[in-house]
Amino acid sequence: GKFDYGLFLDKAIRHFHTLVGQDSGVLEKKFIIAGRTQAGKTSVKGVIQSLCGLMKIPLVVLTKGVDESIDLHKKLVSLSEGTTVQGKHIVVASSKNDGLRYRLKDAKVSEALEGGTHGGTLVIADTKPQVLNKACKGKILECS
Repeated sequence: GKFDYGLFLDKAIRHFHTLVGQDSGVLEKKFIIAGRTQAGKTSVKGVIQSLCGLMKIPLVVLTKGVDESIDLHKKLVSLSEGTTVQGKHIVVASSKNDGLRYRLKDAKVSEALEGGTHGGTLVIADTKPQVLNKACKGKILECS
């Protein structure tokens, strides 16, 4: 494609470092990747996932629905091959395909996103239960 990944990575790294040295106490950085269907968004998410893995920063990816989150999870696991991000640290919030019970799924999400040792990825659907139960309850996102 015509997407300039070099320029994107340069901007991404600068974006991650804008709060370094500030006393705000805010360590959270947000990327919003939006675009038309078949526009290459998954590749950009894979690049950000790899960058977050190198910097040991957890990544939360919000998708349209449960089926889309499951599909994106599979793609991100595939894109992680050959990078520092291990497949076991890329977790989808839905238990629809893996059948994991509530506590085991929560443990898997927590392990994937534990700070400081690696940059894990949580893929969640844009549904109230997934956002509140996986991202907010686990203190992954600031929710009010």
